[in-house]
Amino acid sequence: MSVTSGKETNDTWFNINCGVVSVEGIRKSIEPCVQKDGDILKMLYLNFQMEDMGLYVYKGNSLLFEIKLDPVFAVNQGLDLSKLLQGIYQIVFANEHNYYTYDIKIN
Repeated sequence: MSVTSGKETNDTWFNINCGVVSVEGIRKSIEPCVQKDGDILKMLYLNFQMEDMGLYVYKGNSLLFEIKLDPVFAVNQGLDLSKLLQGIYQIVFANEHNYYTYDIKIN
């Protein structure tokens, strides 16, 4: 069962065996908060599952940059975008079960 409210999702896996219901797993996730402040991209994320994560910068299909993030609970990451040429870039944040994509325009 999956329940989503705003940017928060709660997933619960059940097992039903001979009329007995048991909870097999629970997963809570909240979409990261991403904003551009001048030449800095800021990302905040609560890593409830303590999973490995990565932050990637793409221009079209080309991977330009990646950061592997340690499995900590509160992630506060910044990227300096000042060296990028003008254009539209895709910022991808991924953990073991989800990925989030954001388009960033550099003037």
